[in-house]
Amino acid sequence: MYKPGDIWRQFIDIPQNVNSMVVRVKNCEPMDQIQCILQALQVRPLNSIWSHKMDKSFSLRAQTETKYAFELKTSRTLEVCFGQKSLSSGDKRIQLYITFHGLQPSLNSLTMFSSEMVARIDIQCNIDVEDIRPAISVNRFVQLLMPIEHKVRPLDSRDVIPPAQQLYEIMLTYNLKMTKGQDVYICTRSFLCDLTYGPKYTSLLWLIFNTSTKQYIGAGVDWPFKAITDNSARRLYYKQPLRPDTPMPIFIRGMVSYPPDIPISNGAYFTGRMDLADDSTRRVAEYFDFTYIIDSQSKLKSECNVTKVDENESKISQENQFNTAVSDLKISWVSKLKGKASEDLFNELRETDKTNVKLLLARIQALDSDSQRSQHLSRQICLANDVLDLCQINHLITSEVILKKEESNDENKQALKESSTVLEVLVKKGIAICDLIDAQNKPPVTSGGDISLPSGNDTGAVDTTTTVEGVPQFTRSDVNDVYKDICKLVADPYDPKAFKSLEWTHAEILI
Repeated sequence: MYKPGDIWRQFIDIPQNVNSMVVRVKNCEPMDQIQCILQALQVRPLNSIWSHKMDKSFSLRAQTETKYAFELKTSRTLEVCFGQKSLSSGDKRIQLYITFHGLQPSLNSLTMFSSEMVARIDIQCNIDVEDIRPAISVNRFVQLLMPIEHKVRPLDSRDVIPPAQQLYEIMLTYNLKMTKGQDVYICTRSFLCDLTYGPKYTSLLWLIFNTSTKQYIGAGVDWPFKAITDNSARRLYYKQPLRPDTPMPIFIRGMVSYPPDIPISNGAYFTGRMDLADDSTRRVAEYFDFTYIIDSQSKLKSECNVTKVDENESKISQENQFNTAVSDLKISWVSKLKGKASEDLFNELRETDKTNVKLLLARIQALDSDSQRSQHLSRQICLANDVLDLCQINHLITSEVILKKEESNDENKQALKESSTVLEVLVKKGIAICDLIDAQNKPPVTSGGDISLPSGNDTGAVDTTTTVEGVPQFTRSDVNDVYKDICKLVADPYDPKAFKSLEWTHAEILI
């Protein structure tokens, strides 16, 4: 029970493992509305009391509750005050819950350079099992400016501190490039109001003019003018439970591209925040500073090169386009036909173009769907090796283009298409190796119920139940090598849905 005007006051010693708290207030009255005040304070050395204080005044309807979060500084005493306002009508039943949390990254503020591409930070929970949802929000672009002109001059007689202390002014001129629709944030704070000592300057005034027309744009004093709100980007990664005293690594990828209306230059940087907690209430108080510094820029293709590529594509004759269309049509029928018809069409097309990946993939699909598939396993593996050599699988796996799936340019589309083809070929190859291993482990059978040596129609058909000279013998290590390559191309190969879509169940059992 809380009486009007009575304040509950408590001092709490905050340990090193805690960095935030959540206060939950619930109105237990069945019909009455309450008006409450909540204050929390931590005093820091050389700082004013306003630098780390929470002061909330709110009202709650009957049988409702609200939550507030407050950032805490470790090893500092916390003072919490709660009660009803003196204007309340009578005693009220109110429940107050205070919960402490301790999500702590390895760095309290992360600074990332564009040349790093990938940064790592370890997150640790110090109190209890918690769900985390790491997110980085970049909402400001900071452009460093150097003055192109400066003037120092004394002020008039009105600006003299008795008996004879003259005040001076320094006038600095900067050049700032802006585009239409952009907001400006002036972050020169000479007052340093968070500190208890006096500042170096007594006041500050800034003005913005158009350089060409001398038109007045805006002016302000020492306090921030306006924040950038248009160029914000928020990335949510995943939700994951975190156990106490078990650090979890989080990898952060660098920016792939920058907003086109921002003057990017070396030395400029983006600022924002890094959130870890899953609760939206805690995100208000529990966040960490994030800075992304641009120390190098990627070379973009010029518009001239793009125009030249378009012109070259338009110069293709209609006869070549017709031949390409006919070839693609024939390749599509290689996987549809069965037996000798598919083999003859494949050999005909192979004589004209031996490096066509689509043709090899179609033949692998035809052999895989054949009724006598067990006789063509070695042939499938040979064709799969040819496709992997043509696609340069090692270069494809280590290529940075695979990681840039968010971009929709032609280079990335081609890389994604190649990775899809290589993934399908690896799955066919892995299953074929597994079938060969099963056949090799079976004991040989002789006549009278015996299985005779098959004579396949395909040029690469071999008997998998005997050891023939020139036919390699496969082991589980070969299957593991294929599986490792698949893991590098699949986002989550351990997901049962991924196994089902990849038809990798047989190989999974073998591994």
